[in-house]
Amino acid sequence: MLTSSADDFFSPNLEIIASHFHISESVAGVTFLAFGTDAPDIFGSIASVLGATQPKADLALGGLLGGAIFVTLVVHASVAIVHPFKCDFWSTTRDLVFLLFTTAAILCFLLFFKQIQLWQPLTFLGIYIIYLAVVFATDHFKNKRATNDTKETNTVTPPIQIGDGDEVEKEAEQTSGNSTGNGAPAEWKEWYEQLLSFFALDYGDVENPSKFCKIKSYILWPITTLFKLTTPLADAPWLKPLAIIQSVLVPQCILFNIKLVTFVPIDRGPGLYAYAPIISIHLIVFILCATSTNAEPRFYKAVYSLLGFASSVTWIYCLSTGVVGVVNMLGIVSGLNQAVLGLTVMAWASSISDLVADIAVARQGFPKMAIAATIGGALFNILIGFGIPFTISKIQGDQVPIALDDIKLVMIVFLFISTIVSLATLIIFKGQLSRAYGILLVVIYCLFLVFIVLSETGVLVWF
Repeated sequence: MLTSSADDFFSPNLEIIASHFHISESVAGVTFLAFGTDAPDIFGSIASVLGATQPKADLALGGLLGGAIFVTLVVHASVAIVHPFKCDFWSTTRDLVFLLFTTAAILCFLLFFKQIQLWQPLTFLGIYIIYLAVVFATDHFKNKRATNDTKETNTVTPPIQIGDGDEVEKEAEQTSGNSTGNGAPAEWKEWYEQLLSFFALDYGDVENPSKFCKIKSYILWPITTLFKLTTPLADAPWLKPLAIIQSVLVPQCILFNIKLVTFVPIDRGPGLYAYAPIISIHLIVFILCATSTNAEPRFYKAVYSLLGFASSVTWIYCLSTGVVGVVNMLGIVSGLNQAVLGLTVMAWASSISDLVADIAVARQGFPKMAIAATIGGALFNILIGFGIPFTISKIQGDQVPIALDDIKLVMIVFLFISTIVSLATLIIFKGQLSRAYGILLVVIYCLFLVFIVLSETGVLVWF
């Protein structure tokens, strides 16, 4: 289910967003993809810090660093192994330099301060704002230069006349007449046929499916249908009846997936589940009155891609949360030390959404976007995950102690190592990311785990 939600719904909608809004792969990776996969972790970090009577920066920072190491090593490596490619040299270098600077800032805070000061989380938020500004400015100038180059190289060509204007007008009139002149029975029949095709079994691109393929399709049909009903897909043809059904199901599904169905926004009022039908009714009225059965609405691609992206993100979050619960339970039952458990099993579980989404995007043919998301996601996790909750905590007047211990030192050192290795690979191989590079990152992560276990058990003592 997790793979299906990422491959069949998350990635296609993200592709439409990038193409429709003319966003480069690197920008889409560090914004939409990074936010979509890491926003749940940020909300969890905010809740854990603000919900505690005594906020613990060590615990929050350890979790954020552990997740960043997993993403920049394992997820980054997985993308390179699944889809070796030549990355955007300057964009990737820019992201790695910001990550290097952020890691250095964390080390300075831990070395020279015993308490978190308000300016420290504000500095992290400022760094992220500067990072986004640099990303968009770089992309803007790159597009501007590409446009200028195209203008210089293009030759003037005569306008191409496609068909006869009168014929086009006649065809448009015929199409319009067909869509408005048909009676209600014909329209209902067309709706019925569209829904039948929608609920039909999907064998993929296989023309003559085997028995195994048919059995698999029958088993997955309920899951696939559930995703289709609750996740708008922008690259699918416009179906008015489906849009009406999704207007009812999508709002409730999003609330359910992010666990806000029973949240009460107004004291003594109903939960959010009671407000969702109001949104659905307005959407249904708009669809019935403002859209046609045959003609695709003007903003269909843009609206559906954004809604589908949001819905698929909540599905990935919901399914990942279930995996996290199972993995955490197995880790606790196994009797692993809590510190080691947090940096290994829990880090793996909490980052599974990054792994699944980034690999799915790479398989769709957008490895640059996936690589950008691994580094941009790590920056988003650290800068926003530490900046927002502790800014709020300090404004509330909380005292938040911080200290550099063996575990954090190992994490910071390996975050430095992973970033420097990636930078060196970019420079030496001129942006070519191979499977060997991915395997090297996995080896570094294994060494990181060894050092964590040795430090936690007291075999290695750094202070």
